[in-house]
Amino acid sequence: MQLRKITILLALLAILNACATSPTTPEEIAATHNERVQVLSGFWGTNIRITDIRNTINSSNLLLVQITGINDGSDYLQMEYRAEWLDKNGMLIPSKMTHWVPFPAFEETEFRLRIVAPKPAATDYKILIREVQD
Repeated sequence: MQLRKITILLALLAILNACATSPTTPEEIAATHNERVQVLSGFWGTNIRITDIRNTINSSNLLLVQITGINDGSDYLQMEYRAEWLDKNGMLIPSKMTHWVPFPAFEETEFRLRIVAPKPAATDYKILIREVQD
């Protein structure tokens, strides 16, 4: 009876492990980034897609985030982003740099944003991107 329980338990663990695979498609990768980088869509939606996010520590020991995205639409968009920096405990690091910063998204073109943390204590981030409203 014990052997049967162990066999069933091992089979369940194997099934759960198979379900916990890494994302491979661009859609799956984008979905995993939604926690840190979010594109806020208005009433009509948005043509902005995030295609890549990279992190590194620069020579000043500050977290550097590079976001690559694309404007799939046929119109130029004036966009803006806002970065919130978090310490190792998930607490917000107050900064004068936490404000909306404008950037262009040309029609049917890729764009890149490079954003640097204000302090070495920043170990995580939340970045919001939105279209500028007139």
